[in-house]
Amino acid sequence: MSTTKTKLLSTLIFAFVLLSSLTACSLLFPDGSSGAVSIEGKTLIIKLEENPTTGFSWSYTISDTDVIHLVEDGYMEDSEDPEVVGGGGMHECKFEDLSAGEATIIFDYFKSWEGEETAEDHVEYTVSVNEDGTIAEVNQ
Repeated sequence: MSTTKTKLLSTLIFAFVLLSSLTACSLLFPDGSSGAVSIEGKTLIIKLEENPTTGFSWSYTISDTDVIHLVEDGYMEDSEDPEVVGGGGMHECKFEDLSAGEATIIFDYFKSWEGEETAEDHVEYTVSVNEDGTIAEVNQ
């Protein structure tokens, strides 16, 4: 195979891999922002990028706590190096269902002392829970 054909084939393969990875990211982050949603059994996990060193943090509200409720709320730094100052991480919330129905979880990203009306980001997830307690779907 000639050098030109090899370079062309390599470029095409690289472009395909790059396009595939970008497509995968859009599945993880359906709104084009900094969030990811996953379902593990009857648990809904929502991860949102956060950097508390800026003063910003995520706050949430649930439209119907009879349908779904928070069971765990935490933050994990991206870097395991304690010397990194100002690094961000992921805010992770785990929710579980209580009964069949639909509820909306609203997240707002703001500085607590400035108030929710100054939110820099706003994300809503509508969660549907089946009669058997499994999470049917999550829409943004």
